[in-house]
Amino acid sequence: AARHLYAVSPWIEARWSVHLDDAPGIGPSGRRVIKTHMPTPLLPIAPDAHYVYVTRHPVACFASSVDFVRMLLGPLCPDLPDLVDWFCSDRMWWGPWPAHVAGWWELAQSRPNVLFLHYEELRADLPAAIDRVAAHLDVALLPDERAAVVEKSSFAYMQANEELFEMSPPTPVQADESRFFHSARSARDVFVATQMKCGTTWMQQLVYEVLSRGRGDLSDPAARHLYAVSPWIEARWSVHLDDAPGIGPSGRRVIKTHMPTRLLPIARDARYVYVTRHPVACFASCADFVGMLMGPVSPSRERLLAWFCSERMWWGPWPDHVDGWWRAAQSHRNVLFVHFEEMKADLAAVVDRVADFLGEPLSAEERAVVLQKSGFDFMKVHEERFTMAPPTPFQDGGSFLRSGRTDRHADAAAAESERILAFCRERLRGAAYPAARFYPDLA
Repeated sequence: AARHLYAVSPWIEARWSVHLDDAPGIGPSGRRVIKTHMPTPLLPIAPDAHYVYVTRHPVACFASSVDFVRMLLGPLCPDLPDLVDWFCSDRMWWGPWPAHVAGWWELAQSRPNVLFLHYEELRADLPAAIDRVAAHLDVALLPDERAAVVEKSSFAYMQANEELFEMSPPTPVQADESRFFHSARSARDVFVATQMKCGTTWMQQLVYEVLSRGRGDLSDPAARHLYAVSPWIEARWSVHLDDAPGIGPSGRRVIKTHMPTRLLPIARDARYVYVTRHPVACFASCADFVGMLMGPVSPSRERLLAWFCSERMWWGPWPDHVDGWWRAAQSHRNVLFVHFEEMKADLAAVVDRVADFLGEPLSAEERAVVLQKSGFDFMKVHEERFTMAPPTPFQDGGSFLRSGRTDRHADAAAAESERILAFCRERLRGAAYPAARFYPDLA
């Protein structure tokens, strides 16, 4: 029922942890455990709640932050001097280290319900730190209980069970394809595949509603988010494949992936819906997403462009990704290839194609509801059900569902556009994908 710490412990700043309203009470006292990185000016102290604050040496904090950003962004990680400047500035997430620590220290001196700890104390004498926390929370531990807490709070235990604790970035580097290949229900699955930022979430919602006959409702407290019902192979914080519910009368799972075909063998009885979009529009959307994800430590536009036009692009270069799935669609009847621009031009026709492809006939009334719930306007109004919220407080009014425009390529500078087009033209020489038919500027 849990499988991850964030299934039982909400994180105020992250939408993909368990919702505060749904967080279970822990243990006999039934108290929630809530995570936050908020500085004291942003977090009013409730008199009856208890707060445990932990800090560590600022240089160690910086080193760990660098490791995390590198894991998150991979080849897009800023250079070390840029990260130093970020850490030593007001742009640092949740504020500079000195101000953050000083604020919580002052509170701990004046509020008995605030406990201040140092990371180094935990490392030097974990049992003593556990005793302090237990006393602070008024929890009396028996000797055998204390021993179990010490064991399960140790670095060795957490390292051995890392999948229960980690924050997995939305990149392919932590993919675990075996979760699918060892699943007995794989023959009933529907895969929604794309290169990133090409309409994945839109098609996920469309397939979800087709299978649900328009009755899919993510407002249910048991769901609240698309990733509570639709697993993403490459992300460990979506619902686990083994726990993903069957959707609608046919009881099929809807599984998201950005995998290229060389990493995702086509199962004979499953169904695959692939979506692509103009490569320059894909780049513009990627740039927006990375900017939303990383805020003040986002890489430069030039660095993003070089990444996009290279083998370092997450899940592989756009031309290779598209050509692989086009070839799969030509040779496998269970692979449907769709263009984002088709969805924008005639969503009703795409709904009909997908429903027919999946063998899910819709009545006129069901079709109308599926159209409405798969529309950009509906998804924008209910964006909290679809967004991938980054683990930072810096969205600056940004939006995961930006605009749904077909002309996103116009947001790229002329030089950027020409570089991307030239890269794709060269990469598509001899490819099966008829790029010029769909995107004349790729001729």
